[in-house]
Amino acid sequence: MTMRRRQQPNAPTTWTIVEDFIRTRAARGCSLKYEQWLRYTLGFLVRAHPYLPTTPEPLEDLAASLRSRKLSAETRRDIWAAQRRLYNWAEQRHGTPNPMKQLAAPLRKVTTPRYLTREQLERVIAANDNHPRENALIHLLADTGARIGEIAGMTWDDVTVGDDGPTALLRPGKTDQRAVPLTQQTLAALRRGCPQHHLWHGKRGPLTTHGLRELFQTALAHANLKGNPHLMRHTFAVRYLTDRGGDLISLMRIGGWKNIESVQLYLGLDMRDVRRQHALHSPIAFIYARRVINAREATQ
Repeated sequence: MTMRRRQQPNAPTTWTIVEDFIRTRAARGCSLKYEQWLRYTLGFLVRAHPYLPTTPEPLEDLAASLRSRKLSAETRRDIWAAQRRLYNWAEQRHGTPNPMKQLAAPLRKVTTPRYLTREQLERVIAANDNHPRENALIHLLADTGARIGEIAGMTWDDVTVGDDGPTALLRPGKTDQRAVPLTQQTLAALRRGCPQHHLWHGKRGPLTTHGLRELFQTALAHANLKGNPHLMRHTFAVRYLTDRGGDLISLMRIGGWKNIESVQLYLGLDMRDVRRQHALHSPIAFIYARRVINAREATQ
């Protein structure tokens, strides 16, 4: 540490570089939550190295120390991802050497997140038929995979109906603002359950993110289920890929995922979904299905 300070007496400190990086993200309109995520994840680098390392070895030492501190694999990946973004920015802006290009991402255990089966989703929708606001929330989340923070504060100005169908504008949060398509059924549910200008309105005014979480949990309770709103994001992704054969690229576009690695985990389906997909798409199943159809046509 002392040697690095002597070698770089006039160089900006890691803290200064990180603060400059976060300032530029804020200037682009990133959310406060994202700023807090950057401060937390990059804080490990700031505390470990007063001056930004320009070779991979100090970063490897930091990664090893994080593992010894028993941080979760997901947290360590977050720290690695934040460092990669910082170095990519510093390389573009200041020509700083980028040792992150030589470092592989920490391994993580790939597991399929909890999601609702098709039958459970149908049960939740049916259980909220007499609860219009909860029904509207379930429809919107299951139709778009939106994060709860992206729909908090939505108004009817964010919903448009064009010649090609209805669209909702989701607010910036973890990702940039984006427009997503809606089904006519979801639009009808919103019109029925959200009559005021602010879609999510409570007794004291527009609901906060916390209020929306409670509303979602109430909707699940009507079907004797439990879970947080992210459960519906996972449900949307899995059902999108399995029930109607959706593709990863359009899923990323709708859900706001930035890289294909983030959505590949939804391909780790349970055996019921795998068996259903196999029955639909196996070439052998297709050949015999055609035989059945041809036989029926021959007898008519």
